[in-house]
Amino acid sequence: MLWFFEKDGERLQCEIRPAADGSGIELAWTQAGETHREPFATGADAETRRLQLQEDLLHDGWVLVGGPTEAVLVAPYVLVVDDERSIRVVLRRRLQGWGYAVREASSATDALDVMRAEPASIVISDIRMPQHDGLWLLARIREQWPRTSVIMVTGADDMASIEKSRKLGAVGYVLKPFDRELLRQALLHAAMAVDGQ
Repeated sequence: MLWFFEKDGERLQCEIRPAADGSGIELAWTQAGETHREPFATGADAETRRLQLQEDLLHDGWVLVGGPTEAVLVAPYVLVVDDERSIRVVLRRRLQGWGYAVREASSATDALDVMRAEPASIVISDIRMPQHDGLWLLARIREQWPRTSVIMVTGADDMASIEKSRKLGAVGYVLKPFDRELLRQALLHAAMAVDGQ
């Protein structure tokens, strides 16, 4: 999310984006060629924090001249890939509750069929699946649809696969059982990565 302010001929650029160290979301602002960063709230507090920041700048005499661009926070649809129906149902319900459109696939090959028909902005895929696993799927998505962000799902005992998924281009991962806030942060990070490519 980008927005721009001006005051007395000076320009200020503010951006909400994934943190460079992968720790979450940060607010970055550039003024007089110098960039500053601070951690930024996620979830329900994010919009309140952004509006308060904007109000503070306007109160200080800055004029809003562009933005904010909201598309960065919205994914047209999320493709959930898992061979276990119960996991797909849990993810679908949670994502739909947050306003995402969701489609499902029960295997990596089914996921590719869905992607060929209409590429998803975000894919959430289990790593361990029969036949072709999530890493196989990740490699093909990154090759054929480089603008799609991929989040991997795995158990805590599979750190080697998590590291491999990072090297293949996954934007994040979530562990089973799902932590609501970590899942929300991973989706926000993925949506911002789609917009930033």
